[in-house]
Amino acid sequence: MGFDWEGIATAHAIGDARRDYDRLHAQATVIIQDCNAEILKQNQIIAQKNTTIAQQNEVIASLRQEIDNLKARLEIQILNAIGIGAQTGTLRAELAARDPNHRLFQQTGKVYPDGRKQTNLSLIYNEAFDTEAVKRGHRDPRTLRVEAE
Repeated sequence: MGFDWEGIATAHAIGDARRDYDRLHAQATVIIQDCNAEILKQNQIIAQKNTTIAQQNEVIASLRQEIDNLKARLEIQILNAIGIGAQTGTLRAELAARDPNHRLFQQTGKVYPDGRKQTNLSLIYNEAFDTEAVKRGHRDPRTLRVEAE
């Protein structure tokens, strides 16, 4: 009776295949564990970024609300300036009708860039404007308004 060489070869081949499978399975397990660890790490980074985005969205919402409030306040100031301008125009016209040579209408000799002549009345505006601008921290208020030359 002889050896079953073919069976022995098959058994060796099966053993080699099993060892190859075990080696590849171990490598695949390590790769999968590494991938899972990286996925966990990336998920933590994403969670941190989502927290940062949520915080920034809160800041943006707050700033938008502040902008809306400032726009509303500015609108009131614009409307107030229009109302005061109308009052001033009426008072100026009334004073001019009564006394066209009043000292407030006397010209200073300076002219604005748009061609209007500066009067003593405009000096009152400039002084009040400049005084308040300095109080509010502006170093050179003349840069904020039109200057007659």
